[in-house]
Amino acid sequence: MPAIDFKKIGEGGGVFTKPILHENTLYFGAFDKYFYAVDSKTGLEKWSLITNGIIMSSPALTNGTLYFGCFDNNLYVVSIPEKRILWKFMTGGIIVSSPLIKNDVIYFGSCDTYFYAVSTKTHDIKWKFKTENEIITDAIIEENRIYFGSTDNYFYCLDLEGSLVWKFRANGEFLVRAPVISEDAIYAAASDGCLYALNKNTGALIWKFRSNEESFNCISIESNKIYFGSKDRHLYCLNKKTSAVLWKFRADQGIGTPPTITNDRIYAGADKIYALDKQGTLVWTYDAHSTQIPFFVYSPILHNNLLYFTAFDGNLRCIDTNGSLVWSFRVKATQKVNVEVGAINAASWWDEIMFSLFEAEHETAPDAEPYVLKKYGADIIADIENNVEKYVGVGALGVYKELQEKAYVSNQDYYIGKNDKNKQDEKKLKKLFDI
Repeated sequence: MPAIDFKKIGEGGGVFTKPILHENTLYFGAFDKYFYAVDSKTGLEKWSLITNGIIMSSPALTNGTLYFGCFDNNLYVVSIPEKRILWKFMTGGIIVSSPLIKNDVIYFGSCDTYFYAVSTKTHDIKWKFKTENEIITDAIIEENRIYFGSTDNYFYCLDLEGSLVWKFRANGEFLVRAPVISEDAIYAAASDGCLYALNKNTGALIWKFRSNEESFNCISIESNKIYFGSKDRHLYCLNKKTSAVLWKFRADQGIGTPPTITNDRIYAGADKIYALDKQGTLVWTYDAHSTQIPFFVYSPILHNNLLYFTAFDGNLRCIDTNGSLVWSFRVKATQKVNVEVGAINAASWWDEIMFSLFEAEHETAPDAEPYVLKKYGADIIADIENNVEKYVGVGALGVYKELQEKAYVSNQDYYIGKNDKNKQDEKKLKKLFDI
């Protein structure tokens, strides 16, 4: 099962997509099914179009035409001068990934398990490539190769005619954002918590770096450094060649988008915008958090010393490089996004480790999968009293029950919190799980 079941994410006043800036206008879609054009100087709406589904796909632009995917299974093609939908291309599943345009061909993945190449001129399929599960990642093209990951745990390299060049199997799903290429390597992260460096020509593994939780391909590269964000709340700065950690910064929430890198600053989006210097020291934060609405933010785009970013609270914001608000634009819907229970499924390498550790020999997990514990990482059981060994062999359900009695998880199957009184247990668990 994919780590994110997008079919359980409902309509509402949220935005979580990267806008595109063109001629003083910002273009983006939202959870209220509208696609917007907003003046980048004033924050006022220029025009908008209604679709039949949620939009999480960031738009692509070429020759005055915008392309983006939608939860109604369609790829939309919109004319900027005419402010209207020119045509749509329907797939068999919702489209989360952002399209790419090259030589009059649109490349994109769909949750129907296919990766598509569609002609911008005839609107016909040139080819489609089948994977074994949903495709929700963005792709990247370099020269005559196209690279993307799938929730079938494979990372693919195709030629531009749709033939497989190579594929690499990870221990987790490839989720949402695009991989990054630098020199002869391509970098992609998966739900097993690992950032993989692969030879772009052969798919051979160069190195892998493991964080404590899954990542959504939150990768940016500058010179010999790679910046990698994870749901374990850290932004890592790694040596690009060796994966050695140069520094890491801990945010208050998991990092879900690639950081924005400038000459002297790094801007990362999580529960707020974090501005760091190049040594990983916090300079300032911008926080418009509400207790009613989650404030997951997309890392900003920078133009003329202004930062533009969207947020799950339904706003597109413009701030200056000192973190002061310039303007804010609110989408049409006012209700918060409805996210059903089970929309976000644990998919970390911790699931595999904990299940193998705690599973009884002949035990079958029930449909609700309570052993997953919903939250994962060192924080889940960092406070289990003294010896972990007593939990081994009692089975997943037994462990879950004991954790629930100790208030490590609630009746709603969510982890409540960590008591910091016993750091010894955390060290013991980290050693046990080779962190």
